[in-house]
Amino acid sequence: MANKDFIKKFSYDTLLNIVSYGLPILMLQLLVFPFIAKEWGVTEYGEMLALTAIINVAAEMVGGTLANVRLIKEEEYKNKGIVGDYKRLFILGASTFLIILLFVSNLLFKQDTYCLVLLSSYYLLFTLRSYLSVSYRIILNYKSVFINNILLCVGYGIGLGMSPIFHHWAYVFIIGYTLAIVHILFTTRIWQEPFNKTEFYSVTRNKYISLSGAYLVGNSMNYFDRIFLMATIGATGVSNYYISGVFGKVLNLLTAPINMVMLSYLSKKKSIAAHEIITSIVLLLGLVSLFVFAANLFALNVIQMLYPDYVDKARPLVLICTLATVLTACTSFFKTLSMRYNSGKSVLLTEIVYIISYLGLAVSFTTHWGVKGFCWSIIIAAVIRISSFTVLLLKKSHV
Repeated sequence: MANKDFIKKFSYDTLLNIVSYGLPILMLQLLVFPFIAKEWGVTEYGEMLALTAIINVAAEMVGGTLANVRLIKEEEYKNKGIVGDYKRLFILGASTFLIILLFVSNLLFKQDTYCLVLLSSYYLLFTLRSYLSVSYRIILNYKSVFINNILLCVGYGIGLGMSPIFHHWAYVFIIGYTLAIVHILFTTRIWQEPFNKTEFYSVTRNKYISLSGAYLVGNSMNYFDRIFLMATIGATGVSNYYISGVFGKVLNLLTAPINMVMLSYLSKKKSIAAHEIITSIVLLLGLVSLFVFAANLFALNVIQMLYPDYVDKARPLVLICTLATVLTACTSFFKTLSMRYNSGKSVLLTEIVYIISYLGLAVSFTTHWGVKGFCWSIIIAAVIRISSFTVLLLKKSHV
């Protein structure tokens, strides 16, 4: 009975989190990004995609990774009745990468002071929300996660109306994250925790650094495509690549929220069986096949609806871009499992192998075959990443 109750609650939380996480993604893909492409044009749209990629990597690495570390370490702190460390670690991480963000934005994109202030605000709010929302995941309160994401969407909608008035797309994200943070401040007490250092600080800090490094090396590859293509073939190339793969990005409606719920529950599960790993691989292959088949049937219709001016350029790239996007998203399942059952160092080393293979292939293939070659480099690197994490997990599994 207890097992049935667990499965029922896990399934309910996963479904609720898919819906709540999917709403903002759908709003971005169906409303915000097409609106920005139409309002500001292909060049500005390409630059926006590259800048949001940099901000997403920095914010999730600082705030999202700290949230995951807290989930993993929560039982240790709770058992000893200790509170602290996380405010200190958040400020350290957020301030460090704010400086890096400002430097990169000014160096690569020549942003003026007004734009730099907006981008800094966007980054800090995104980072803060990524961390503070862990307060709901700790107690498995996915109803509040749902409400928070609804408010995020409301903020996006308000920002859509304000961004043309104030002449910058960043207002969409600034207002969205502000509204979501206000909700967290009113419904949790996580922000009231003390700014102190506990006996666990060194161990927690080292875990945070190693997993942040693993995130930077691994997950930055989810956004590296925009930055790399921006540097090699320009903003127009970024736009064509992103629009061609927009159908595959729907998979993020499934992978990210399932990973969040999975890590919350895995923090209480001490081991994993080999047959569970094999089952995951089979499900992964089925999911990839399903999405590629669906892309073949519907992707061009979706692009025609969202980006009518770009459909002809996207036509020859749709299937290969979709496969690359889907495989990259699916690798996050195995990284989440490895974060729980393998050491931070082994996860980091695996991600280093991944990034070296990715970079080497991307430079070579893109030079010879453009966007198509770049997509093939993503596919091969994703297979290498999945294989590496599978080996790590099998070493830690039981029969």
